[in-house]
Amino acid sequence: MIAKSIPDNSSEICEILPIAMVKLNKRGEVLSLNPASYALLDSMKVTPEALPQTLPPRYRSLVRQTLREGKIEETDWAWDHRSFHLIFQSSPDRLFAYLFVVDLTAQEEANAQLIQSEKMASLGLLTAGLAHEINTPLGAIHSNNDTISRCIEKIRALLEPEGPATHLLGILGEVCQNTSHATERLMNIVGSLKNFARLDEAELKKADIHEGLESTLTIVQHKLRGRIEVKKKYGRIPPVECYPNRLNQVFMNLMVNAAQAIPERGTITIETSRRGDSVRIAISDDGVGIPSENLSRVFDPGFTTKGVGVGTGLGLSICYKIIQQHQGKIGVESHDHKTTFTIDLPIAHKERR
Repeated sequence: MIAKSIPDNSSEICEILPIAMVKLNKRGEVLSLNPASYALLDSMKVTPEALPQTLPPRYRSLVRQTLREGKIEETDWAWDHRSFHLIFQSSPDRLFAYLFVVDLTAQEEANAQLIQSEKMASLGLLTAGLAHEINTPLGAIHSNNDTISRCIEKIRALLEPEGPATHLLGILGEVCQNTSHATERLMNIVGSLKNFARLDEAELKKADIHEGLESTLTIVQHKLRGRIEVKKKYGRIPPVECYPNRLNQVFMNLMVNAAQAIPERGTITIETSRRGDSVRIAISDDGVGIPSENLSRVFDPGFTTKGVGVGTGLGLSICYKIIQQHQGKIGVESHDHKTTFTIDLPIAHKERR
């Protein structure tokens, strides 16, 4: 909430204010900026000197109006696929105007990340409860099936080798073997769910990237089954210092996007390799591809080609932020109906200064 009046000697408030605050004279020229303004301009790649030319042309008239009437004036501003809300407030003596710049895109992205984190936390709680409820009867089935299998083998040893009872025991043995395979698969699925949405990984830890990829593949299998072949080309890579839960979000987003890019049948290829002090993960698909004019925008917040109601356009933007948090890089290439997203992660994080 912006105060109704801000004294001209409010330098301390300007310093700690979390949103951009620009001091303007009557002609709309920039007199000073607070630290949040410099951070915002840096993210926009705009210099303080170029700010007046970057703002919407009518901002000068809004400055004059707020100084003349002493009222707050507001307007929205779209710039380079980002949305802002501008608030103009006069100083008490009406000699200067203060411009507050609210980054709506950043807020929307932060809200999306918060919602995603809450979803992951909820999924973690849900899978923990499900795992407990499923594992107990599943363990009993697995144990009983093993006991029956051993009993069948002992009974078979007491009967004639070619008798009818031996034949029936052979059928029962096959049934037990199928049951054993089914229970092991269920146990693997439950384990993958637990690994995908772990709640105990809020801090950096060494993790197996291949384990995260496999867990994610299990989660998205329903989008792939029957039409998409997954080729794995896993290299020899060491454990990586990371936030496994967040990386799994990135893997899931890229795999789902790849599946959606394939209209009918196709292939998704996952490759891993070591590059010096980094590990590279490449996820490719042979779908419709990305037009060259869109390649530079795919990580922009809000950008999407999926149409209304299909996506918010924040998925890849969040992926970009997560990889940045890991001190890594994410890039994309697309040509000849092949799109490849590459992720480079440092094996160990460097101390930030």
